[in-house]
Amino acid sequence: MSEEKDGLAQVPILAGDNLVWYRGIKLTEVGGQIVTRNGERLDHKVSVKLLNHSPDGFQWGYSGSGPAQLALALLLDATGDKNLALKYHQHFKNEYVAGWGERWEISRDEILEWVREW
Repeated sequence: MSEEKDGLAQVPILAGDNLVWYRGIKLTEVGGQIVTRNGERLDHKVSVKLLNHSPDGFQWGYSGSGPAQLALALLLDATGDKNLALKYHQHFKNEYVAGWGERWEISRDEILEWVREW
């Protein structure tokens, strides 16, 4: 099942066994952060190919280039829609990523719900 969002994309609605979790943890103050998708590392290079905010990787907890790269990567991975990810990632960064602490987690369903409401 899917729902159209502003004519941009078909955004899937997931439930049950399709649940995907994204998690992040900062290991040190000067880098060393890990972002995973269901336990596997999320590759920042995929989103960098779309738009290069931060070639050095993801970051969160403030409103800069590393958090923008993470927001773009999460939206791109969760929706599979490049145009949607490009259009909304700064808003997603401001509403979610910039406020995250040392550890965070968010489900794909939560991201898709945010997209549908935005």
